[in-house]
Amino acid sequence: MSHSIPLSSNNEKDKINTSFYLIWFGQLISLVGSAMTSFALSLWVYQQSGSVTQFALINVFAILPRILLSPIAGPLIDKRNRKWVLILSDSLAACTTVFLAIMFFTGQIVLWHILLAAFINAAAGTFQWPAFMASMTMLVPEKQLGKANGMLQFNQAAAEIFSPMVGGLLIIQIGIAGVLIIDLATFLIAVITLLISRIPQPQITVSHDSPTMRSRWQDAMSGLNYIRSHKGLSNLVWFSALVNFLWGMVAALLAPMILEFANADQLGLILSIAGTGLLTGSLLMSAWGGTTPKMKGVFLFEAVSALGFFFFAFRPNVWIIAGAAFIAHFTIAVAQGSVMSIWQVKVPKEIQGRVFSAQQMVTRSMMPLALILSGPLADKLIRPLLSSNPGLASFTVGSWATAGDGARIAFIFLAMCFVKFALIAFSALNPAVRNVEQ
Repeated sequence: MSHSIPLSSNNEKDKINTSFYLIWFGQLISLVGSAMTSFALSLWVYQQSGSVTQFALINVFAILPRILLSPIAGPLIDKRNRKWVLILSDSLAACTTVFLAIMFFTGQIVLWHILLAAFINAAAGTFQWPAFMASMTMLVPEKQLGKANGMLQFNQAAAEIFSPMVGGLLIIQIGIAGVLIIDLATFLIAVITLLISRIPQPQITVSHDSPTMRSRWQDAMSGLNYIRSHKGLSNLVWFSALVNFLWGMVAALLAPMILEFANADQLGLILSIAGTGLLTGSLLMSAWGGTTPKMKGVFLFEAVSALGFFFFAFRPNVWIIAGAAFIAHFTIAVAQGSVMSIWQVKVPKEIQGRVFSAQQMVTRSMMPLALILSGPLADKLIRPLLSSNPGLASFTVGSWATAGDGARIAFIFLAMCFVKFALIAFSALNPAVRNVEQ
């Protein structure tokens, strides 16, 4: 008598765990709620103060914790239950929303309340992002990581597109305090999805020795040391950091350049089309999963992004710049999703919290640097350069001559195009980066 032996099919092993979809949905709802709140608070600060400096301060306070706290976050994520790290991070962010709602309801809100909330939310995110990325590798098979990372990029795109539109309507209907209550409800959904999900844990090694200051410091630096000890990952993190720097310049300079020749409605149209590009790219990545090897797709799509930078500087025309914004943002999901998939495959699961936190610290440190340098670069360096060299201005950005000071920013975008191509070429010729997956 023959017995049929149930076989564990490879198809089952290659499926994404249901818990990932559940957590992804909760984080999607939460991210849209948080983005609506961020939009509402930024708008309130600018309307109350009329100060660009105060407006920019919110972004600074939202970035600093990710740089300062990352060395602490990594070891904690690897030594604790990652599911509870995620729950506590969301809960902490929800507490700041409650605090702000109370301040608005009672009419006591002032700028430092918002800056404090931005700082605490960013601190919570410093723990949440590496914990979620590390949890993904326990829920998603290696072959599906590209698609899963594409789904995460979809969340970001959805927040960028819908939050300003929905948030703007809600502010009129229910006020900022009402938007904060909705945000609190989205945090509750995120926490519930985490509570009912199951996230497998990697083997956690716990030392019974009393930790010394030296051992704590070594633990905090272990993620950075791991990256340093692997030449491919070390080169890849600096590649990503420099790409982030260029995108930081885009974030700081694109809107001022557009407003030199267009009105606020046209700016809104261009930013909406940019968000649609990000959404389209994330849908492509979710369905496709990226190239094999992944670095091939990174180089290809970053090169397409560089072309987008070129067309930013091509002509002061709403539709040309909208098309360039679509192209440049379309590439983000594939390039960043592919890079993250490489990290998730190459780094051992039990130390991913530390390594991903270190990666976050290095790559995100470039954003405030770009925000700080963009203004002086445009005003103190490029403007005098073009004024004293009319031939250079005519040859490079002559079509911007009628757009006021937009020419100086267009020149920076043109330079960024060539810098990005040079970065891609250098990295593609570097075996440590090109063959990082091997």
